[in-house]
Amino acid sequence: MAFGKKGSQRTVNVELIAPGEFAPSSPPEIDRNEPVGHFSEILSRLERFSHRLDGGEQKRLGDTVSTIGAYLLAVRSELGNGEWRSLIEAVRKRGVLSNLLDDPFTRRSFEKPDGYPGDARLLDFIYGAGQYRRDLSAATALGRSLYLRNRMALACKAVRNRSDMIAEEIGDILATANAPRILSVACGHLRELDRIDVSSADNLELFCGFDQDARSIKEIDNACHHPNLVTVVENVSSIIRNKFAYRDFDLIYSLGLFDYLDTRFAVRLTRKLFELLGRGGKLVIANFHQDTGEKGYMEMFMDWFLEYRSEQDMYNLLREVDLTDLSHVEVVFEPAGQVMLLRVVRT
Repeated sequence: MAFGKKGSQRTVNVELIAPGEFAPSSPPEIDRNEPVGHFSEILSRLERFSHRLDGGEQKRLGDTVSTIGAYLLAVRSELGNGEWRSLIEAVRKRGVLSNLLDDPFTRRSFEKPDGYPGDARLLDFIYGAGQYRRDLSAATALGRSLYLRNRMALACKAVRNRSDMIAEEIGDILATANAPRILSVACGHLRELDRIDVSSADNLELFCGFDQDARSIKEIDNACHHPNLVTVVENVSSIIRNKFAYRDFDLIYSLGLFDYLDTRFAVRLTRKLFELLGRGGKLVIANFHQDTGEKGYMEMFMDWFLEYRSEQDMYNLLREVDLTDLSHVEVVFEPAGQVMLLRVVRT
């Protein structure tokens, strides 16, 4: 992930959204006359980028990866989904820019050793936490340089920003609720708790970390953040089926799960999570914005495909929720302008 548009935190009200208000900047041009069935010019250009990476100094490397990202975003915007997938297949078969996999972050995403995208150990590369240093120390010099570059991409900054923002939400709940109850859905390693000390929160009644990955849950259990922190290893479909035992939460949040959910399932889950809130409780759902600049790099070289959404799409997640039960709704961006957070407060 090598580039993206700059942004600042902002609040978007549903009635103020206008078409094109957050349109991306114009991408570099590609040859529209090229026979897209062969991709010859695209492949040749990507191969030239690969040669520039080998032996390049840090600054030139960073500039090259940024150019690759910008070029791929332009290509992706010009091709249909089927053509884009065909191009990805052609690039991989030809081994173009395979040296990008020297970066252990990119390689882990591509290989998916835990069997699914966006796993907690992958996100630790973004946070700079956990065991990432072990893989980084075993990487080539090029791989380490690529990692340092990619970790500072806007998409990675956005992941850290959303964690900071939810840590603030947790802090606010701990400061204002008498016996706060908090639920993190698809919690991963709960790295947001590295940003706020909950160990001394005597008023914390319940903090539930919910995740399908037992390895992630084990990491949380070993951290011993708080005696009232409980963990649940379960698929999120159990919430849909009303098999989740806890409810009446003051705060429910999900930072990365909705990036992988189709609209139908996401709408159903939003309703179910809302129903788990107590009166005055808050639901926070994060999702990458459709104008995220790293999409081309992530999909082609990291095999990392997300369900990108617009601001209006975020509001549409509430279409099965009784609007009379809402006292506040807003969509905000984290400071890098790549990730939105839907904030909903129950009456």
